[in-house]
Amino acid sequence: MSESDLLGLSLAEVDAAIDSLAKSGHGLAGFLFDSLFSTEGLNTLPAGYILGVTERVHAAGGLVVADEVQSGFGRTGTHLWGHQNIGAVADFVPLGKPMGNGHPIGGVVTSSRMLDHFGPHSNYFNTFAGTPVSAAVGSTVLAILADEQLPEKAAVLGLAIKDALEASARSIPSLGPLREAASFSASRSSAMKRNRSPPQNGPNGWWKQ
Repeated sequence: MSESDLLGLSLAEVDAAIDSLAKSGHGLAGFLFDSLFSTEGLNTLPAGYILGVTERVHAAGGLVVADEVQSGFGRTGTHLWGHQNIGAVADFVPLGKPMGNGHPIGGVVTSSRMLDHFGPHSNYFNTFAGTPVSAAVGSTVLAILADEQLPEKAAVLGLAIKDALEASARSIPSLGPLREAASFSASRSSAMKRNRSPPQNGPNGWWKQ
């Protein structure tokens, strides 16, 4: 199947899901995605899929949430935010753990239009709103990212990791093709597929074999 055919079939499923929600009377609330699909194994999507989904979601009155907890803060080595790699336009961008480099802090980036609508319609209250300490930590993290050029270094480090893993794969027949995006790498193991329970010699047994 060609990539364009796969894209068409995939977006047809999205259309069907949106139509089903509309017919049931629920409607579509939104679409949340991690642009790298990092916890799913860095799956390769057909080109144009995310943009096609976001266009359909907005057309149906839904909101788009680009989760940057994993792919944000320069980890992809090309852009500061993962969704920028595919040109997606998001209504909300949640930020998490990397924002404080260990300090408990999170954030959400959105537009003035969204905030102006949210305030009058929501009685939101949070006793754990921002503190000067958390603000200083978050600001320092952003400054270090820029001053030490960490996004650019992530790209260099990613190439080194890729070379090392590809070298390992040549001597480990069970390792499948490598998927990588700067500081993220993934590989399917045929040994893991055949035997989903951990090997007797520990969780790293497949690599030792």
